[in-house]
Amino acid sequence: MPVEKPWTALGQKQRKRLVEEVSATIQSKSDNALAASQFISQVLIDLKKVYPDLHVSLPDTEHSSSIPMSFLKDLGALRASVGKTFENDKPLFSIVQLDATVKTLGLSRSILVDNGYPISIRSFQNSGSQPISSERKKRGRPSKVHDSKFQELIHKSLQPYLLESEQVTVIGRGSKRQMVVAQHLKKKKYRIYSEEEELHSNMSWGTFHHILRVHFPYVRNPRRKTVVCEHCKHLEKKLFPRALQAMDKARADLVAAWPQYFNTFDSNAIIQAKKKDKDQFPLLSRFVAFVNTSNFHANSNQERVQALSLSAKLSLHALEAKTIHTMKAHVDIVEAYWWHQISARRQAKSLEALEAGGLKSNEALIQVDFKENVRYPLSISLLSFHRYIRLPLFLKILFHEPNCYQTF
Repeated sequence: MPVEKPWTALGQKQRKRLVEEVSATIQSKSDNALAASQFISQVLIDLKKVYPDLHVSLPDTEHSSSIPMSFLKDLGALRASVGKTFENDKPLFSIVQLDATVKTLGLSRSILVDNGYPISIRSFQNSGSQPISSERKKRGRPSKVHDSKFQELIHKSLQPYLLESEQVTVIGRGSKRQMVVAQHLKKKKYRIYSEEEELHSNMSWGTFHHILRVHFPYVRNPRRKTVVCEHCKHLEKKLFPRALQAMDKARADLVAAWPQYFNTFDSNAIIQAKKKDKDQFPLLSRFVAFVNTSNFHANSNQERVQALSLSAKLSLHALEAKTIHTMKAHVDIVEAYWWHQISARRQAKSLEALEAGGLKSNEALIQVDFKENVRYPLSISLLSFHRYIRLPLFLKILFHEPNCYQTF
């Protein structure tokens, strides 16, 4: 059909009408999609003779015409089974590789889909020319996570920091599940990584943490000690701080009533030494004793009598009585707990002396103590209150044979 105007001079509607006419002509001369593809290929080849600079991706019609359409259907079935065929525990090829190989046949996506090879538009556009290969190469540096050399390095570096726990944990999956005793670290993971030169000089913190999570799942973060004396904890956290706070308040009130009240107390050499001592209980008891003595001998203290008026003396006497009444309760309860610590320290020193060689020949030391929070799972099928067995006692025997010590 002659065209009065060139393509570049046609409007949008005229171009659309012309394309529909040409398309209708091709459809009338084609029996199926393959024939239409061959028709268009021949037209493009003929146009390339007139316009040598024409760049069009032409399908290989000779190659395509020799491919039976049933073969594409078989390739579609193969595509559906990709990932299920293995060799040496590795897939033979991927869907991307198969799509890239099929695309080299030169067929359009519509022909592939119509003949049983289901490929999406995005997969068809993204598929390159990568051939099928059983060897899949990974880009970049090899990973250190599964390198046995780095696993051995971490295992060696963690040994000084591990403590066996009383907890039993399950690691692994499926048939590889096993029960192991958990191990707690003495320090946090990042601190160990920072202090160990072999660790931070050979791997990053992320790699170290990843290897721990994958290959050492039984290693746990450090935790606080759970077996502590409740009496000592109560004394250190509540009772003694409150007693010292009450002493400071009483001292401030007495100094406000008479600034020279503690001159004698502070100048005493014994009191100065007690202030530097770590154990502040003797200072607390001596403070109460000083206030009590000052109140009892108030009339014999000439400096106090001359410096204060009658109303000031009465106010100071009332403050002293209040201080003694308040501090006596603090001193009594702290003293009871303090003697508990003194007894514990004496027992510890005696035990250390025996372990250091204080036992006589053919004598044995048997140390028995309660061991808390020890649980070992016996069976997951039992009821919850039957699932765990407790080991309530910790037993240590030190036996002195002639010329040697043995610990059991």
